[in-house]
Amino acid sequence: MSAVPRRVPTALFAAFGAVVTACGGGDGGDVTNPPPAATGSLTVTVAAASGLAAAVQVTGPGGFARSLTSSTTLSGLAPGAYTVAATDIADAGMRHVPSPRSVTAPVTAGGAATASVAFALPIASRSTSDRSDEAGGAQVKLLYALPVDGVDQGRDTSGVIQRSASSWQRWLSAQAGGRHFRLDTFDGGADVQFVRLPRSDATYRGYGVFIRDTIEKDLVAAGVAASATKLYLVYYEGGHVDRCASAAWPPALPGRVAAIYLHGTIAGGRNCDQNSFVTVPTAAPGYLEFVAAHELIHLLGGVSTSAADHGLGGHTIVDPADLMYAGPSAWQPSKFDVARRSYYNPAGLPSGVMNFASSPFVVTPP
Repeated sequence: MSAVPRRVPTALFAAFGAVVTACGGGDGGDVTNPPPAATGSLTVTVAAASGLAAAVQVTGPGGFARSLTSSTTLSGLAPGAYTVAATDIADAGMRHVPSPRSVTAPVTAGGAATASVAFALPIASRSTSDRSDEAGGAQVKLLYALPVDGVDQGRDTSGVIQRSASSWQRWLSAQAGGRHFRLDTFDGGADVQFVRLPRSDATYRGYGVFIRDTIEKDLVAAGVAASATKLYLVYYEGGHVDRCASAAWPPALPGRVAAIYLHGTIAGGRNCDQNSFVTVPTAAPGYLEFVAAHELIHLLGGVSTSAADHGLGGHTIVDPADLMYAGPSAWQPSKFDVARRSYYNPAGLPSGVMNFASSPFVVTPP
């Protein structure tokens, strides 16, 4: 918490019309349109040996996944069609599958089957505590935090944050061979916790570049950001003096919190609340989504100083299309470690270089 924040040059993010301060950089947004119906595609994979219960892998549109075992016994598994009733596995997370409550999957030789069904993306009611985790292990916790005088926009209960997380999870999964962050989930969706911070927005702004450090200090003191197995992404309904996002960068800048400043100000550029979140969970990422993914990579420790293309305190300096780029050119993120040598490579990276592919906070597909 006492580490000095990184200060790096700004770069124009031309694609979204914003100015980015690297590792702190981004843009924030207000959502003024009513949330659409939260629906998406659920993929169900059935695989079982003769006479055994069906093993079911469920993956939602935000990259959320769980493995289930139904009470239905599938015998034979010769090529054909098999039906698994959703009621058989409702307690394991398919309670959102609408009628007809079953999945019919044509099975190919070898006993594998896939099918798609419609489902409602669950948006939970507000919680001021961390609800029981659906899965153990390292995971990312999403927080919606207001300063003591902040105006509540209800981004945790309207689906704004959940849709945004779905968007950047889908993008990461497509870029990284199905890998994505393991999120803290509840009832099949992201468990977003609401926090009212103890200081006013003006007080936080008064800390200048140490706003993030102070928010983390207050969250820890309140017992919120206290888990050693969690990283925390805070959607802060307040401002910053010169950026729209920042994060800890272990080990150089210790901490477990990244923050998106939804009302930050950018000298000479668009202020953070002039940009919007995505409005559907399947949408391609916008600026806020890319910034969230960018800051989470910092929380993992990327980009390591010993990485091949490292520069400017936790960034890459080669390709402006790289998610972690910072430099003189316009940041236009569309790629995830373009050279596969700085923070993501399934085949491995040198010792001491943070590798997204092997992080405990990352879900690796079977």
